[in-house]
Amino acid sequence: LTDAYCQNEATDLLPSDDDNGISGSWFPSAINSFIPGNANFVFTPDAGQCYNDFDWSCVIHPLPTADFNTSLPAITCNDAEVDITVSGGVSYQWSDGLGNSDVVTVTDDATISVIVTDEYSCESTASISVPYDTSSFAFIDVATTTLNCAVLDIDLDIIGGSIFQWYGVISDSSSISISTPGVYGAHVTHDNGCTRDV
Repeated sequence: LTDAYCQNEATDLLPSDDDNGISGSWFPSAINSFIPGNANFVFTPDAGQCYNDFDWSCVIHPLPTADFNTSLPAITCNDAEVDITVSGGVSYQWSDGLGNSDVVTVTDDATISVIVTDEYSCESTASISVPYDTSSFAFIDVATTTLNCAVLDIDLDIIGGSIFQWYGVISDSSSISISTPGVYGAHVTHDNGCTRDV
């Protein structure tokens, strides 16, 4: 009999005879690998055999749990790479051809998975999603969006980016002041060439 299993692993059938040919029954009658921990069993010989009960135990190892840490919460135009560190095992195998290191670098928004193996050769699969966060690249900061008798001018300030081309007004500045109702926006370019409309 195997005395150690991984959680949810197929287990051996408990034999109806021991090594000495003594027949009997087990309690419990089967190994349940769904619950991790120590499992204890008692073999009781059938009546009429000069043999005592004996105990046997095995251990069910829990599956490893992957813990992820990322260098950034998302990929942005400012930060085009995100490092993902995984722990919880002794070896790792990533999807998408990312290799078997505990640290990988992703450059596109994606969901990737990793097989985590522990010291008992138990395996589990976990996944992590890395989004592409465009909102952190650039946005228009404005105190109010309503012109009235009390507010004759509104300042629009672009936060983020380095080159600006406004829509609705001729300007390449990061800040403009408008006094006419309308829809205003800008095409923003970052130092690394990324662009976005805000």
